[in-house]
This record gives sequence, C-alpha cells and structure tokens, in this order.
Amino acid sequence: MFKSGGYNIYPREIELALESHPAVALAAVVSRPDPDYQRVGVAFVEPRPGTQVDAGDLAAWCRQRLANYKVPKQFHIIDSLPLLPVGKIDRPLLARRAAVWPAASGHERSPAAR
Repeated sequence: MFKSGGYNIYPREIELALESHPAVALAAVVSRPDPDYQRVGVAFVEPRPGTQVDAGDLAAWCRQRLANYKVPKQFHIIDSLPLLPVGKIDRPLLARRAAVWPAASGHERSPAAR
C-alpha cells in the first residue's frame, strides 16, 4: 500500500484491473515520489505475445474500472517483467526504475523495452 494525495492505494487492485485487459499478460504497480501527491503509481506492463498495447488505452481501461486517484500516472510497456530467482516480480528494481525514468516517458515504451 502507498499513500497518494491522502488516499490509500493498493497496487494489487490496480494490477488486477490491468491484467483483465485482453492484451496484458502481467502487470506490476509501484510508487514513486511526487512533489504534489507525496507518491504516485507507476504501472509496468508485459503484453501478451503477439499483441500490441498502448499506454493511452491502458489509462482509459483503468479509468473505466478504478477511481480516478488510483489510475497510475505512468505506464511503462516492457517486454518482460524482471523476476527474482524465486519467480516473483522484482518490485524493488521496478521502484528504482520508476524513480529515475522521467515523467515525460510515461506514455511511451520504456528504455528497458528497447
């Protein structure tokens, strides 16, 4: 859980909404610092093989299923989510990436995906 603008946000709720999208295989949501809201959500999305997914479409998908304050401020489409040796998503690594990638890149393919 993280707080954004005084609201409690649970990443798994957002991940479930994203994973219900037909083009999304996996999703992970982490937070990054924000000067206005304290922390904001950043979504990392792995598309299903053979599909294309756009950050704008994902944002619209989330807006239809989640309260506005829960919609991630950035979406990064990456080829595969980083995994720990035990098979879990490496959330600390994603949080570090979210903190250093510029906010302007939130609606493009992320540098790691290129």
